[in-house]
Amino acid sequence: MIVAVAACRAFLLVVFAVAVLSKTATAARRRAFTSAVAAFGIRRALRPTAAAVVASELAAVALLCAAPAPGFTACVALLAVFTVAIARALRTGKRVACRCFGSSGAALGPGHAVRNALLLAVAVAGAAMAAAGTGAGHIDVSSWCAATIAGGAAGAVMTRWDDVAYVLGFTNRPASRGAS
Repeated sequence: MIVAVAACRAFLLVVFAVAVLSKTATAARRRAFTSAVAAFGIRRALRPTAAAVVASELAAVALLCAAPAPGFTACVALLAVFTVAIARALRTGKRVACRCFGSSGAALGPGHAVRNALLLAVAVAGAAMAAAGTGAGHIDVSSWCAATIAGGAAGAVMTRWDDVAYVLGFTNRPASRGAS
C-alpha cells in the first residue's frame, strides 16, 4: 500500500503543479484563465476568485509535499468543488473553455466530468490510505521510485486529457492549443 500512496501522491503532484504553472506561466494565460472563471458566471471579485483557485492548487501541491494526508484531503476538496462547477456549467448549458491545464480552449463537456471523477477517485484513494496509515513504514527505494515515476507519468497524461480523448475517439476534433 505504501507504493500505492506514493503513486497517488506523484500523480496528484504533477496534475496540480501543471495546473498552477499552466495558468500562471504568462500574462496571456492568466487573462485566459480569469476569462474562463468569468464564464462560470462569477462577476464579483473575479480576479480574487481566479487567484484563490490558483493559490488553492498551489497549497495542495505544498501540502502533498509536506504532509500527504492533509494534501490528499485538500485535493479531494478542490476536485469536488471543480467537479460541481463543471457539472453545473454542463447542466445550465454554459459554454466554458477548459483552462484547467492552460491553453486548451476545448469547451467543457461530459469528458471533463469523467476526468474529474478519475482525479477525485485517485485523491480519495490516497486520502483513505494515508488516513489508515498505509503510507508510512518501510519501502525499498526502487519500489518508491517506480511508483513515483508511474504516478507522475499518469498525472502527465491526465493533464493532456483533451488530446487523449481525441486520440481515443471520444471527441471529433483535437483540442486547440493556441498562444493563449
